[in-house]
Amino acid sequence: MEIRGGMLLKATVIRKTGFFGYTTNVKLTIDGEEVADLSNKQAYTITSKKKSVMVGAKQPITRGKEVEVREGDTVLIKYNPLGFILFALAIALVFISRNDPGSSSLATILSVSGLLMAIGGTVCMLKAGFLLRKVDTTSSKS
Repeated sequence: MEIRGGMLLKATVIRKTGFFGYTTNVKLTIDGEEVADLSNKQAYTITSKKKSVMVGAKQPITRGKEVEVREGDTVLIKYNPLGFILFALAIALVFISRNDPGSSSLATILSVSGLLMAIGGTVCMLKAGFLLRKVDTTSSKS
């Protein structure tokens, strides 16, 4: 492996979260230290004398699980849709339960299910609001 100026590692991180979280930059962490604020579609080049580093992403109330990055890797930071899906289902269940005439056990089951999904969505967003995924860039190289 060719060593450029003593560097062992050069990799790229790209934020592609789209509409979700667009009002706040994502803080990029390398080995636990904040190194950059990324807006949507912004890229950051990592250079290090180490063979690998741990890369993470976070916003004030959410984060993404760290991934190990090596020479030449490209990492995408994407929004985890699971939390949003659980919230949408929770809202739908609550509305459906409110349209049930009378006080049936079905309405209670739907309301409780909606509450549980809302809690699950909150936990998901707090623990893993972002997905960090390595992408294969070798197929696009000639």
